[in-house]
Amino acid sequence: MTGDSPTFGTALSHTLRRASIRQADLARAVDCTPQYISQLIKGDRPPSRDVVQKIARHLRVSPTELDPAWRDSRRALHDFHRMQGIETGYLTAAMSALAAARASLLAQAPRAALGTGIGKPGANLFDAVTEQAIAGQLLAYNSRCAIVTEESGIIGEKGQAANTSYVVDPFDRSRPFFRAVDELIKQEKRGTLEDVISDSRFQMRSLEAPFGSITCIRDGEIIFNTMLDYASGTIYVGSKGFVGYGNIDKCSDPLALVQNGTELAFSPRGGSKYLCFMGDPDKDKDQTINEQSSKYEHILKGLGFDPDLHLGPKNPGGPARILYLSEIHEDPDNPIFILSNGEKVFEFLGWLAFAIHSQELAVFELYSSGFEARGLILQAPPPPYSAFSTSKGLRLNVEKLIDLDPPGHYRGAVVVTHARSTVACALMRAKPNSRELYHPVRQPQ
Repeated sequence: MTGDSPTFGTALSHTLRRASIRQADLARAVDCTPQYISQLIKGDRPPSRDVVQKIARHLRVSPTELDPAWRDSRRALHDFHRMQGIETGYLTAAMSALAAARASLLAQAPRAALGTGIGKPGANLFDAVTEQAIAGQLLAYNSRCAIVTEESGIIGEKGQAANTSYVVDPFDRSRPFFRAVDELIKQEKRGTLEDVISDSRFQMRSLEAPFGSITCIRDGEIIFNTMLDYASGTIYVGSKGFVGYGNIDKCSDPLALVQNGTELAFSPRGGSKYLCFMGDPDKDKDQTINEQSSKYEHILKGLGFDPDLHLGPKNPGGPARILYLSEIHEDPDNPIFILSNGEKVFEFLGWLAFAIHSQELAVFELYSSGFEARGLILQAPPPPYSAFSTSKGLRLNVEKLIDLDPPGHYRGAVVVTHARSTVACALMRAKPNSRELYHPVRQPQ
């Protein structure tokens, strides 16, 4: 901000007084809390692009009248063209792949979709359907790539992994989805999964919805992540050209997303709560709930965290967990950071794309004081065994993933927090079992 241009808070306060509108009335109109509006006016929190648009629309003013720093479409298009042509092509293919996966999913008959699929033990047909749709679209665009998937391992050319790889979680939160669908179809007959998901009683909404996620790696560089909320059709992209979200029907490719979507902003939070995975008893039938919780609490304590400070839900989604740090998640108990608690790489790799390309988040890697393992795979590997390096910026050694058995089941303990959160960053740097993988100020783009 330069010169005498007013801040957003000052301009908003002036506009409200001029229109004789109370802060509480504005909060109701734009679907947020009065406390949030107060924070905006005081300058305690920066507004997201979505919030500026909603407020300006309600007050019947131009966004630039409220926010002189408003980034217009020309600036967005300028940043979009920072992406190389081939990267835009890969992102287009990934967005199309997720759209195809959603279409295939929603067309399934519910009872058949809950049946047994191929891939990992316990996989359902809806897991297989989404994986096949995604892999088919990606290979149709580039037949010489390696696709590392949650269900089947390696699809495509394993020898091309070091060149171009997609790390894919075709269906995150499978077991909660199974339970939610099974409960509804017990009550009455449904034609397709689309009928089930559109039912107001279907509980998996917003950040707890089922997601599909694709992360693209080229020569070790994390190019982008895109993920799709299968329930609402909202697609999210973290890339060099744009970090934002929109409806998949209106934003079917990167350029349409830039023009019609909303930027995704991340702003620092206070407090000490954090969000991580604490175990899903349904994933291990031979373990009781207490044994599951005990195992993940043990890992958490080995990383130097107090489980009592953990913020629910205890079984949050993987790829979508990064959105809890964004301004689309408005909650009094926002987490100060998110943590992958010895989870598979499919759950947390996409977070790093949003961190790198938003330039608002910092990434740390932690390792346990003990050598916790699952299936002979370390759950929080120390630096010599890590798949991440920082010699030329944050990079991923894909070969370390695909050489594992089962392939791609690399696990890790990665923390993502707001780069401007001095308390959280200082806490991570002070830990003896921690190293900084990425910080926007410390590492050039």
